[in-house]
Amino acid sequence: MSKELEKNELIAKWLSGDLTIEEKAKITRDYRLDDLETVLDDISSWKVKNFDTEAKLLELKQRKSASIPTTRIIPFQAMYRIAAVLFLGLSIFLFKYLDQQKTKVNTALGETIKHEFPDGSIAHLAPKSSIVYKVDAWTEERNVEMSGQVYFEVLKGKAFTVKSKTINVKVLGTRFEVSESDEEVKTICYEGTVSVSSSSGNDVILTKGSQVIILDNEFNTSKTDAISPTWLGDRLKFEEALLSEVLVEILKYYNIEMEIPKKYQSLRFSGVVAKTDLDKALMSIFVPLEINYRVENGWVVFD
Repeated sequence: MSKELEKNELIAKWLSGDLTIEEKAKITRDYRLDDLETVLDDISSWKVKNFDTEAKLLELKQRKSASIPTTRIIPFQAMYRIAAVLFLGLSIFLFKYLDQQKTKVNTALGETIKHEFPDGSIAHLAPKSSIVYKVDAWTEERNVEMSGQVYFEVLKGKAFTVKSKTINVKVLGTRFEVSESDEEVKTICYEGTVSVSSSSGNDVILTKGSQVIILDNEFNTSKTDAISPTWLGDRLKFEEALLSEVLVEILKYYNIEMEIPKKYQSLRFSGVVAKTDLDKALMSIFVPLEINYRVENGWVVFD
């Protein structure tokens, strides 16, 4: 046996602890075992880190699932709700867009405006009044929405319809006035023929020199000598008008408040009233009727 093979065999027996007394003496005498013992002592101190099999398996599954793209399936009810929201948003947009295509004319306190429609017809707006109509559709349908008090001069053509909160007025070519307040609606025909109908189903045909006052859905017709609205000029004109009605008109032109006592409400007034001078207006109304009054802090106070 060669010396190298003999050496390896002895070292193997030494490591396994199978050396005889003679072999142990020989290996100790013939070979340096100090370095080998140092290495063996160091190896015995090595520790292997514990391996968590379950945790590593879970981590592997998570990595695998994250790398595969998923497809989200939206339930039908959810899709229906989304479609409803989109439809509502589109409807609001279209409503606002179409509403912007309308022409709107408004008057403030004490202001009057003369407005001409695309066909040459004219609307005169009293203070605190408004009209709304569609310019693009005017050649097809002459429809106007209004509030307050408006005098119309309508050229002949297709039907001309005026709609307020309470009534519809339809004409072909004429001059008429519509005045609407919280208490009543009044329509006067100055020329031609006017058809007046209400949401309650009542209707009436007015001819030149006639008028209708609608109060609590009741139609009250009468004659009038007026040939045009009394408020178109520089002054307001009244003929045997109830004082309460006169004061309602006055408040459209002046930033003033008043509460007429009941004992004066049934009085009637005839005359002209200034539209731009409050002191003159009040004097022209109350002095002839012998009513004592004073103005305090924006209020007309009666004695």
